[in-house]
Amino acid sequence: MNSNTAEGKFILYPRASLYFALGVLITWIGFSQSYFSQLGKATIWHHLHGASAGAWMVVLISQPWFYKTGRMATHKLIGKIAVFTLVPVLVVGGWLMMHSMMVNVDLYPPDVPYTLSFIDAFSIIMFIFFIYMSLAHSKFIHRHARYMSLTILVLMPPALTRLLFLTPWFHDFPSSLNMSFAIVELVLLLLILDDKRSGKIHLPYVLGIFLFALLHITMNFAAHWDWWRNIMDQYGAFPIGS
Repeated sequence: MNSNTAEGKFILYPRASLYFALGVLITWIGFSQSYFSQLGKATIWHHLHGASAGAWMVVLISQPWFYKTGRMATHKLIGKIAVFTLVPVLVVGGWLMMHSMMVNVDLYPPDVPYTLSFIDAFSIIMFIFFIYMSLAHSKFIHRHARYMSLTILVLMPPALTRLLFLTPWFHDFPSSLNMSFAIVELVLLLLILDDKRSGKIHLPYVLGIFLFALLHITMNFAAHWDWWRNIMDQYGAFPIGS
């Protein structure tokens, strides 16, 4: 997955833009029925979160290309703009979507809002953490690129869960949700194996698979934790985002 250009410049993941574009395709298909076909029914917070997440994916597609073609000034400028504009909007939109869900808890099957809110909260924290780690290691390409790659994987489970509903093998929410995380963990395992084949296993993907596995396990119990339900009930009582 790594290569060197004719000029001898090391390029990590030369086809990264294509992989990120695949993430956009998965998202588009996954949300085709639950969101894109019902735009008029979605709240402003869904639109805000969806637009910022989509824009972030577009940034991830473009950044490897700018790096690969030597346009580092553009790479850095777009990165800074995205971090200081898209990331806050995406994060705030995610929290407001959680609030909207808790306000309308009766519209969901029992316990589902508490499960989804736990996943959302954990994922938002992971997203911020990966962004921070990527920026903190911006001068070290092996760590910077890997931490940034992890950000798109944070966005994948919701799309994968919905995509699996479109297949003939998954018809219920728990199995689709758990399989979506299993797919992300498989991708991370393959990335770790690719690192090993290249000569060194780097920390980002190891940390990433640990955090995703931790979320995967705990999300199946969160709806039954009284402390989490109390937190979300109190959060939903605040007169915001609805």
